[in-house]
Amino acid sequence: MSNDYSELSINEIAEIEGFTDEYVVDESSSMSKWFGKILNTKVKELSDGDVAKLLRQNYHPFYIIPEAIKRIRINPIVGELYDGEMLYSLSRVDAPFWLEFKEIRAEVLLLLNELDNYKLVFLEEEKEEINVEGQINRFKKLISELRSTISQI
Repeated sequence: MSNDYSELSINEIAEIEGFTDEYVVDESSSMSKWFGKILNTKVKELSDGDVAKLLRQNYHPFYIIPEAIKRIRINPIVGELYDGEMLYSLSRVDAPFWLEFKEIRAEVLLLLNELDNYKLVFLEEEKEEINVEGQINRFKKLISELRSTISQI
């Protein structure tokens, strides 16, 4: 991917996108409080959960998806709330985004092709505690659902 936005803060991204009013936190809204806390955070410094939540909320996907791709390439099942959260969150990005930004869509499809060959590895002690086959099937299902979401556009 040609552009790296990881050094930009969420506030800087908002300004680039034309949001010039100062953000006012609504103390009665947990989403508003969360967003207020990450405004001055650089994309590369966001937690995995923050990146996933930004994607699910369709906040700044043009700037956030490249970071998600980087993190998924490092750890395909990356997530804060659950394994695969980042992949799932990518599938929540609105269809019009994928239509407009074909280069990013192509990059995600390339990532999914790479993940087709990825092998989940489990430690022996993990194998005793989890259903390995179930985990592998969930991972493959996430990839399939994301590919289907993007390909249908």
